[in-house]
Amino acid sequence: MGHEGDPFKYVVYLELSTSRGARLDEQLRTQQSAVRRFLERSRSGLRGEFVQVQEGKDETRPQLSEALSLCKRTNAILLVANALYLLRNPAFVRELHRSSIKFSACDLPAANEVVVEVLAAVAQAEYNARSERTKGALAAARQRGVKLGNPRLKAGTKASALLASRAHIEQTSIRAAQLREVVDGARRDGYTTLRQIAIRLNEMGIATPQGRRWHANSVRRLCRRLTDACKKECT
Repeated sequence: MGHEGDPFKYVVYLELSTSRGARLDEQLRTQQSAVRRFLERSRSGLRGEFVQVQEGKDETRPQLSEALSLCKRTNAILLVANALYLLRNPAFVRELHRSSIKFSACDLPAANEVVVEVLAAVAQAEYNARSERTKGALAAARQRGVKLGNPRLKAGTKASALLASRAHIEQTSIRAAQLREVVDGARRDGYTTLRQIAIRLNEMGIATPQGRRWHANSVRRLCRRLTDACKKECT
């Protein structure tokens, strides 16, 4: 491989995201700790470290390009802390594949270039499938005549107001049930806090029943509805 006996065979690339929920300094400390443990086990050092802060869906990664360039010049291996996060981004995988650089990861040390491509393809297919299932469920609800927004409570009798209120509760419950799979998928992907789940829903372009962006409180209400629905299903 050309790296035997080289104590400085790694170039580290760390990617922080403004949409991951955790503060940037917390993300940086976590990744640097993982890298430090990896290097201690392998008794290796660094040729360089590059930190990229990603905002939203921006696919440009100038720090990754710099890291790959240094790998080429020094015949080093690109080392990342969290492959399972990065491999979900096709843009990262494309640039890594084009570079033909050797790759290693602290959380996936056995990964090689073939494994990287397969995992990335599987992750992308999983994401696309979840998105299509959600869209399909919402489309089916619309075909059944379910209005996914709040019903407008017009002035009228108490009976009509009660019916409108019941319709609102029913529609909200249906919407919550449709989002159960999305929330479960977000948790499997590591989005575990209310704020992180809200970020995930917003990234997928899914609005609240009121047509607004998700926040921690609205996710809390959603999770409460899901819990109540589960209790009813189990009784």
